[in-house]
Amino acid sequence: MLKPLQLDESALWKKRFQLPIMYGATISKKNPELGVVISNQSCETPHVYYFEDQKGNELGHFFRVPYEGGDPENITPNLSLYAVRGFHFSHDSSTIAINAIYEKHFHLYCIAVKQDGSLDEPRLIHRTEYETWECMLSYDGKLMAVISTERAKGLRHHSILVFDTQSNERVGELWDGEQNSVMPCMFSPIPDDNRILGITTQTSFERPLVWNPYTNERFEFTLPDMSGDVTPCDWSEDGKRVLLSNMNEAQQQLYIYNLSENCLHVLDHPSGVYDDSNFAGNGEIMTHWQNSITPMQVVMLHEKTGYKTRTLLASGETMPGHALRSITYN
Repeated sequence: MLKPLQLDESALWKKRFQLPIMYGATISKKNPELGVVISNQSCETPHVYYFEDQKGNELGHFFRVPYEGGDPENITPNLSLYAVRGFHFSHDSSTIAINAIYEKHFHLYCIAVKQDGSLDEPRLIHRTEYETWECMLSYDGKLMAVISTERAKGLRHHSILVFDTQSNERVGELWDGEQNSVMPCMFSPIPDDNRILGITTQTSFERPLVWNPYTNERFEFTLPDMSGDVTPCDWSEDGKRVLLSNMNEAQQQLYIYNLSENCLHVLDHPSGVYDDSNFAGNGEIMTHWQNSITPMQVVMLHEKTGYKTRTLLASGETMPGHALRSITYN
């Protein structure tokens, strides 16, 4: 006989699936004691930036509010209402990039942040009818990298386009052929280093690469006998290590790749799903972690071992569950 459904507010299943959700955690690279977490409960700048639309129609403007509180400020008051395909700060916090869609075109803008914290007017860098995603800035904001469909005439086979934000000129393009895509993940965190950490699908799986748009020099990661997609999560502040995520047969594994030694180190972390993983700058890795018995948490992992060192934010208590394990069969 079937058990009656538990529908009252104290039902364990309701407590499990009505827990607060945490996502989009970002730690300050220059001050690891500060960070921002997006949640449905309730950088390096003195402001928090957010996009405000009208009742979820995804058309609006970016605003900012002082970190300590205060009145919101529209940072693009003279632009038409727009949808967003990218928003990014340069590593030195001197420049903001926005990828805005309006009037059936994609518009790439830069906004200079003055010494006193005030903002210049948005300056148009590039305008195109072809689908364009992201707008990543180099350390000093002088270069912008985007995911472009221009080469494929609008088809979703992507190339990386890089623009000089001072002259608006195109600096370079990385294109791996009609059946492949190549996409930027981030610029180097080192001043005057314009290399880009990206992803290519040239081998049928996603694989990381490092590319210099000025010299066209390209570095391929040595990942022997590794199946599944391998994607970059973060680039260490000293530029020597890259945090990688491998997803294979529905199991995730994190690695650290040493660029100078060209070697891969596996992290012995708890099993589960990891997202928004990045170097915390203090010998730890900050990441979102969850598994079949643990709801989403923001946790710290030891950078050398992968061991979980502490929980920063937890969603709360939940009903007991059963640990899942992967099996294979012929």
